[in-house]
Amino acid sequence: MLRINVILCLLLILCGCSKNETEVKLYKTTVCLQGLQMFPAVDSSDTIFEIPYKSKVEVVDKKKYYDTRDKSRVYSKIKYKETTGYVLSSYLSDRDDVPFVDDVKYDYKLNEFDYDRDIIIKTTINKMYKSKYWKDEIQYYYTENPQIFTLYGKNCDDLEVKRVVVIMVSKLTPNYNEAISYDLEDNKLVPPSFDGVGLYGTTIEEAIEAARNPSSCCGGC
Repeated sequence: MLRINVILCLLLILCGCSKNETEVKLYKTTVCLQGLQMFPAVDSSDTIFEIPYKSKVEVVDKKKYYDTRDKSRVYSKIKYKETTGYVLSSYLSDRDDVPFVDDVKYDYKLNEFDYDRDIIIKTTINKMYKSKYWKDEIQYYYTENPQIFTLYGKNCDDLEVKRVVVIMVSKLTPNYNEAISYDLEDNKLVPPSFDGVGLYGTTIEEAIEAARNPSSCCGGC
């Protein structure tokens, strides 16, 4: 009889623990500066609304939901206030404040010619502060220690040029990493004639090769 009572007590304890575990809710913080879009379905282009930056959201389950049109886009099912929907997982962080991600550097290195690193950094920071697109976001980048690559490439006239690519590593999410390119003319950094280099959905090697041999030009803009 005593053994039965002990077993019953153990079962009650286990059931209580299991119940407590299921009741624990998982919360994450949104890290999209412009507001994180919530969708009614993964494949939907309709936006329910935009969740403000640094909002707490409840993760409904731990499943990964993939966009059938683009498998690189992974979504999480979340609840914000009283609304449930889907958001891009890469814009959710386990941390509460900046930095939301560690300053992880790429292992890829490329230095085909030498140029003053301090000049490159100063030029890049000034460029970002003067930019309408970047000026509100520069505080979220590790601007004090960007990654710099120097290489020989082609300009839009198919002539060889010295090119510098600066990778600004984000404190928010890897999706905010920015690639800024320059051509070296008369030993000065000038904007390149091509449309720029994007990092989203590419490896660092692919981004560098795109800067070496750009596929599109912007007519000297």
